[in-house]
Amino acid sequence: MTKPTKPRKPAISRRRAVPKVPPRLEFLPQPWRPHNEASPTKWIALIFANFGRFGLADEYSWQSLLRPVDRQPLGDLLMWRDDFPNEAYALLVDPFRLDLKVLAERIRDRQSHKPRIEIYLEITKKQNLTVRWQPSGFNAAYWSLERSSGRYTSNLLDGKDFDRSPDFRWFTGNEAASWNSRASNELMYIRGVGDIEIDPMDGWPTPYNCEVLSALLICAVRAGFNSMVNGLRESFEVTLLNDFSFGFAPGPDDSPNWPHGIVTGWRLTDIAQPNREASANPRDLPSADIHPFPAPGKGRS
Repeated sequence: MTKPTKPRKPAISRRRAVPKVPPRLEFLPQPWRPHNEASPTKWIALIFANFGRFGLADEYSWQSLLRPVDRQPLGDLLMWRDDFPNEAYALLVDPFRLDLKVLAERIRDRQSHKPRIEIYLEITKKQNLTVRWQPSGFNAAYWSLERSSGRYTSNLLDGKDFDRSPDFRWFTGNEAASWNSRASNELMYIRGVGDIEIDPMDGWPTPYNCEVLSALLICAVRAGFNSMVNGLRESFEVTLLNDFSFGFAPGPDDSPNWPHGIVTGWRLTDIAQPNREASANPRDLPSADIHPFPAPGKGRS
């Protein structure tokens, strides 16, 4: 009588299982049209439309996908869009800070009745974008003992000698930042903008084409800045001390419907410099004008 044989155990494969690599997600590029870009909502909608194509419906999904250098400015831009007008804007439109006598004299001289202000952008040493306002001529004014009240005051106009009288009699701002406060004249603050590099990251594995998302992000930030400035022009005579400058690449197949092409680089430039943004090819611009990130600031955080 034969003994029953035990079933053999299946042989264990010694080959390592190869992890399944998810397909690379592709954001769709969009052109920048300078004369029709005055709202960040369009660009934010384009970014989230791509998230929808990827099946990232909830906030946790797209935040876990993005790199920190992309997640930080996008989140701050969303918060700024929801919170603006902010406290700095409330101080700007405070009528008790205006010099009504100076404004009345300008009206009698048939000049603009709008208060004059200057707006400037800066990338801080921590690569954050700050946008602040000040009375026109504030930087050119020098301190004079004769005009000083002789006592401590938070009014930065005290003792300042202007070539043309400012339209404000009280101005505060440029305070040092802390963990829970910002400067009282800061209209816009978005972290990580200086780290936005429009670079294909050759040789580095990324779950998506980060250069296209970076271009969409910087376009959204600039559109937010443009929308704020256009709103201020309704009530103020605004002078920009500096602004964004883009470098461009031709659109797909050199399509004539994309006259300014795709953004390939950006920086902050002085308004006094010639505006060379009309060039449609980044090779027509000096390399400094399409550098993927501006030089860091020196003093603010």
